[in-house]
Amino acid sequence: MDGQAAMKNFKYLIGGQWIDASGGESFEVLNPLDDTHYAKAAKGTPKDVQAAVAALSTSRATLTLVCAT
Repeated sequence: MDGQAAMKNFKYLIGGQWIDASGGESFEVLNPLDDTHYAKAAKGTPKDVQAAVAALSTSRATLTLVCAT
């Protein structure tokens, strides 16, 4: 099996959607067993962190309303 065919692409789950890093950058993740390329992962920025915090704040408010009723 070709290692490139099995390459994974990790994104962020923010607000219920899988998204790439806002800057469009990624980095390679190596398999610790043999140092082959295992995956590409989104390279986050402060903008991504802000989006995640905003989504968490919204979901937390929604969860509070649902649990209170």
